[in-house]
Amino acid sequence: MSWPPHEDNNDISRAAGEFCECLDDNFFMQHVTVPTRNDAILDLVITDEPDMIYDLIDLGPFPGSDHNALSWKLQVKTTHDFVHKKFFDYRKADLGALKRELQVVDWQKVFYNQSVEQSWLILKEKISNLEQKYVPIRQQSGKRSKPIWMTHSLKSC
Repeated sequence: MSWPPHEDNNDISRAAGEFCECLDDNFFMQHVTVPTRNDAILDLVITDEPDMIYDLIDLGPFPGSDHNALSWKLQVKTTHDFVHKKFFDYRKADLGALKRELQVVDWQKVFYNQSVEQSWLILKEKISNLEQKYVPIRQQSGKRSKPIWMTHSLKSC
């Protein structure tokens, strides 16, 4: 048997075909391409990075088994990034002054003869300017405590 198994191969079950299709659809890669038990590929080493696994070696039959043992090296990059992040601190914003400036604008005059897109760009620029004026910028720096891909929902799972 070869990897990936071909759909037209009568030896492959429908579930196996769907499994291989699922791997392809989700950009996963199976690294074991040689039979590990007789003429079948029973071992799966699956990653989402093609270069993550290297030096995959079939060590031959595992002692006391008809199954071959495998060995491989795993490429893992770990970094401890020092993060400098700037963001608006709305808790310390002068919202009263910001509201007063928005209230004195004659929006009908500003938006007169403007397309929806132009009106949106004008409003967005006005709010951005007021944000710069009335909302202080806070800087946070330190060591990243979790990988950038680790979302809150993923962490809670």
